[in-house]
Amino acid sequence: MRFGSDQTMVRRIATAVAVLFALTLAGCSSASSDGGSTTTSASRQATAKAPGAAKIGTYAVGAHSEVWVDKTRATNANGKEPAKPDRTLPALVLYPAKGAGSSTAQVDDAPPAKGPFPLVVFSHGVTSQGPEYAQSLRVIASAGYVVVAPTYPLSNRNTPGGAVVTDMPNQAKGDIPFVIDQALAANDADGYLHGLIDPDEIGLAGHSLGAVTSITAGYDPCCAEKRAKAVAEWSGVLVPLTRPFHVAKAAEHLPLLIVHGTDDGTVPYVSAAGVYRAVGTPKVEVSLPGQGHVPAFVVGEGSPAGKVVLDTTVAFFDSELKGDDTGLDRLKQVVDAAGPKVATLQEDLG
Repeated sequence: MRFGSDQTMVRRIATAVAVLFALTLAGCSSASSDGGSTTTSASRQATAKAPGAAKIGTYAVGAHSEVWVDKTRATNANGKEPAKPDRTLPALVLYPAKGAGSSTAQVDDAPPAKGPFPLVVFSHGVTSQGPEYAQSLRVIASAGYVVVAPTYPLSNRNTPGGAVVTDMPNQAKGDIPFVIDQALAANDADGYLHGLIDPDEIGLAGHSLGAVTSITAGYDPCCAEKRAKAVAEWSGVLVPLTRPFHVAKAAEHLPLLIVHGTDDGTVPYVSAAGVYRAVGTPKVEVSLPGQGHVPAFVVGEGSPAGKVVLDTTVAFFDSELKGDDTGLDRLKQVVDAAGPKVATLQEDLG
């Protein structure tokens, strides 16, 4: 794992995010229709009663690698790299599996547990890849979630021509709906995901540029994904594609969790306040005193701050995707138990 020690990479991320924030992106205009995605799955309801909230580590975690190709959209040229006629999205799928529960291990193609479970689509940061977050995403899956972590074609570590942030609008507006479509199609078909996803309970999550992607896909009128029921963003910033920005009508009360380090030198901590002000209720912001841009979000529960990141994220999704009335109280308890040197909280539940 190169996150923690590669200072060159961190500087590259900081420069890239600054460029993205400064750009006047032309993805949508203020005349946007607020329409969101029009693609849907044949699934309309879960085939069985979904399991309720479960403690982290309740389930074993199965892992499966997919490569999904969207032939309806092109990949833009990137530097000297020519455009491609489609968009290829490898994806790591982590899911609750049969066997001894564990939040620290995954078993390739393990037999799935009895679902259905909520779906969480997780978006990676620039110069990263979906599987690089597996240590943290396993924790979420072990609590009873199907987690799909795509690797985007132009912002990942191995992008031909170099990773860029300017493809974010395509990630938010096209890739996220496409990934949801593919996951729900697999849910309807025979195979390891058959019947494992509750199509009515879908969350978006992401870190850094992936957080920007998730915020945009959740709230911006150009891209608002109507199937999303909650958004958890780690170290993100609002980069409006619709100007002047306003929250999409369908997302006026889309629940939001913000987690951000106060010493983030890449996406400054003040960015969290900007996101918090921009969206409606309900919303919760967890601040991590002394934490920077990356470590707490990729180490699983291997640090006090990392434990707060994941325990609050699971509690938030339990509340919003599993209907757990204790979820938000548990989120607050996590922050209280960690203490103000590790985490603080502000909320507006509307």
